Formats: sequence, C-alpha cells, structure tokens
Amino acid sequence: MRFKHKFSFDKRRKLQSGKYPIKVNLHSYSDNKNYYFSIPALFLSNERLEFSCSDIEEFKSVWTNRHKKDSFGAIVGETTVYGPKMELRVGLKIQYDRLNSILEDGKNNTVNVIKKLFAEPKDITQENKERTTNVWKAFNDYRDKLNSEERFKYAVSINSSKLKLYEFHSKENFDLLDIDVDFLNRFEKFMQNQDKAKATIGVYVRNIRTILNAVIGNKHDSYPFGKGKYIIPEGSRKNQGLSKQDISKIIKYSSDNHYLQTARDYFLFCFYNGGMNIKDVVLLKKGQTEFKRQKSIRTAKKEIIIPLKFNKITEDIIERHKGEGSYMFNIISDGDNALERIKKADGLNKFLRPQLMKLSKLLELEYLITANWSRHSNTTILFNEGINLKAISEGLGHTSLKTTEGYIDTMINKEQSKIDEALNFDDD
Repeated sequence: MRFKHKFSFDKRRKLQSGKYPIKVNLHSYSDNKNYYFSIPALFLSNERLEFSCSDIEEFKSVWTNRHKKDSFGAIVGETTVYGPKMELRVGLKIQYDRLNSILEDGKNNTVNVIKKLFAEPKDITQENKERTTNVWKAFNDYRDKLNSEERFKYAVSINSSKLKLYEFHSKENFDLLDIDVDFLNRFEKFMQNQDKAKATIGVYVRNIRTILNAVIGNKHDSYPFGKGKYIIPEGSRKNQGLSKQDISKIIKYSSDNHYLQTARDYFLFCFYNGGMNIKDVVLLKKGQTEFKRQKSIRTAKKEIIIPLKFNKITEDIIERHKGEGSYMFNIISDGDNALERIKKADGLNKFLRPQLMKLSKLLELEYLITANWSRHSNTTILFNEGINLKAISEGLGHTSLKTTEGYIDTMINKEQSKIDEALNFDDD
C-alpha cells in the first residue's frame, strides 16, 4: 500500500487541557480513504509534550505556514516562533520524521501496522537520565537555574538553543562529550541551510559552550572551543550611529501623535544616558540619580555605577511619562513581579521599533533606527567631538576599553569607506 500523510488540526473535540489535538491524516492510495489517528506524546528531556493547539491560527503559525517563500513561491527558509510554539514545532518535526521512516519501510504496508509502530512511546532521553552529562538534562537544569534566578530572557535563549539541537540531533544517548569540533561544524552547516544569520548561529553555539563549561568544564580532550578549534561565527555590527544633525532633528520634533512622541522621548532619554537599555529605563525609581546596567551586573568584575543625565529635555520626558507609583516612568507598577517587569519592558521595545522606523522616515534620517541606535549614536557624536575614549567608555558602562573600541572600529570602517570613495579618481 502507498500512503500520503500530513498533520491536521482536529477541532471536533477539546482535550482536558482546553486545547484541540493535532492528528495524523494518512491517505491510502489503494482504497482512496483517509485515516486519522493521534500523534503520541513525545518526552523531550523528561518533559511530556502534548501535540495540541488552542486554535487553527496557532496551528498554522506553528506548522502549516512555517515556511518562508520568495516571490516565485520557492521555500527560502522558516518563519520564526518562540517559546512553547518553538518547542511544539520541533516536536512535530521529530514525529513527522519518525512517521516518514515508518512509511519508507516497504514492510509496513497496512494502516494498523503503521499506527502500532507510530504509537510506541518515544523518549529522547530514555537512557542516560541519571547522567549529569546528558545534553538534554544539562540544558534543562541550567534553564531551571536561570528561571530560579529570575533571568527569564536568558532562560528562553538557552531553551531555544536546546530545541535547535533537537532539530539537528534528536538522539536519546546524546552526551555533552559528543559535542566536538566536527559536531559543531555540522551543526553550523545545518543552520546555514536554514538561512540563519551569523549572529543567530553565534548565539546558539555560545549557549552550548555555556552548558559545556558549566557541567564538564573545558579541560577534556574533545572540548571544541579555543585556539585552533571551532570558531564561533560573529555577526557584523550594523549600527553606525546617527550624526549630530540627525539627533537635532529628533530633538526638535514634537507631535500630537502620541505613539511617535513616545518613541521620540524614550529614544532621546536613552541617548542622553549613554544609550541606556530600555530594561534599565523602566526600572528607574523616582528620585534616582544613578543606575547599574542590568546587562553587566552579573558579569562585571567590579560594580559600575553610571550617573543619570538631567537636562531640560530629559526632565520634560520624565514629566510627560511619569509613573503613578515609585517608578520614574509609567511602564511598570509597584505590584509587578520580576516576570511581569520583563514582559512590560519587552512590550515597550516591541512598541518602539515600528514607531522609531516611522519617525526615521518622517524626519528623513540617514538610517532607519531602533532604540539600540541611541547607544551607538551617543558614542559616535562624543568620539567625533574629541571626547576622551576612557570617558566615553565610563559613560557607556563598559568594563573594558576593548568593548568601546569595538564601537569605534565600526565608525572608523564607515569613514574609511568614505575616504576610499573620495580618493577615487577613476574616469566615469
């Protein structure tokens, strides 16, 4: 018997979870019938994954419409999903590949045989559950540790790297010691074929390195990182920084459009305060005159305290967006827990991105900016005005001059291209 198969959303009945099941739709060419049966739960690193969705739109985003297509309809990549949706997509891929393998075996030629084989429980970590060097256990333990420390965004990043590994290497006997240079080269190639950017690949691999270092250290023979070994891809810095003229345009801008005005205000507040992160902005308390960068609190060898800059512009911004409780701005509330604060900071970032791009076009800025451009713009202007590099570094909250020099190098490279163009005397 020959078959065609796909996964379908079954909206006829709700599960106890309140969601609807995703089922196998198996079409038999021999009798021209469709057979439906359940996708068995998958145990991903000791965690039970149920194949269900809240509605058809969620199913489409996770599975049906997962591929990006070019103008000719050719698949060029995969749409991005996050968190539980990403975990569901990876799980579906694993089960889809299992079903493919069963169908490709010519001996499995009846629907009942296929259903029986497919229904066998699949536990990716059935073996090695107690071994601390099991990859899936190591990732889960580290993720749980981060969550307990309220480092939720980092925990999401670690989990995303784990899920990407599932896609590439969903083996039950997968040990951290199996991750060597050859493995990482193949993993990188796998992600390149998915059109992942260098910066994205770098994030995934650095998270793997973090797990390796945390669990087994860097002294074993197969350790893949270091001189002469695997090199983690680095994305190029795109942020060049706005000119003083463009910043002046933003300063002079005023509008009745609440969205654009809000975007302008938060960008300028960040700019005047060394390119302050939005997360740090929303956490400011009334009466506060200095702050610590949340990003470097855990990594800095010494405590770095950065004074806040107060002038007519920043004071007007504070007054316009004044919080009702103890916080300086009206983004988070006194009763919010750590997770709620992070979600609201992320929400502000998501709001600012399209509004700042609209503002960039409206003011005819040289670049389409995001909130992060405030940091590079601050550095660019101060450097061009002849401010001492050490003073710039301190204002940015950098722990090392090398980090600041990385920002400067980007600007120098930009200016160098202009120099090359200016010295080009080729005839037209």
